[in-house]
Amino acid sequence: MGQYYTPIIIRGNSKSSYNSWDYDNGLKLTEHFYLGNNFVETVLKQLFESKGRLAWVGDYAEPEDVKSPLAEKFIEVERNSKKYEKTPDEEKGNSFYLYFINHTKKEYINMKRYITCNKVLDKYEMVAHPIPLLTAIGNGRGGGDYWGSCMNKIGYWACDEIESTYEKPEGYKDITAEIRFVEGEEDN
Repeated sequence: MGQYYTPIIIRGNSKSSYNSWDYDNGLKLTEHFYLGNNFVETVLKQLFESKGRLAWVGDYAEPEDVKSPLAEKFIEVERNSKKYEKTPDEEKGNSFYLYFINHTKKEYINMKRYITCNKVLDKYEMVAHPIPLLTAIGNGRGGGDYWGSCMNKIGYWACDEIESTYEKPEGYKDITAEIRFVEGEEDN
């Protein structure tokens, strides 16, 4: 059976969850995880210059799937989600030139560099967006999950405080070169 994913952003007592069907996308991770996808871009726009804890939670997820004391809280939100946030279509963005900053781990990804290093067949639409994979909880438990390179990075940023901006963060580690998500490709 396929596993369905719900991105969840938590800021203090505020919890927002999103349903990919509202954006004409499939619910399985690999049905919407690619760069430029309208659903992914709309969810991630909510983090533009606004910190929030993020997890892409699968409906088969278990707290032990990631190393975060907050995993149980995110899974509980996913299990009890009945109301999903819908932002207008004009709200969708483009994360191609942003820095995604993990304030919890003091790391960042330079998206322009990530895209250049991860193109497959010189097509941007073939590039997996790193954020849904880095924040996924439950990957590997159902059909439509990601199987490819950098499997050890799946869920690595789950539940962490993340923000996107055009400004390179000072004093944070650039992990862009460590991330290469290509379906079906194994790590060397």
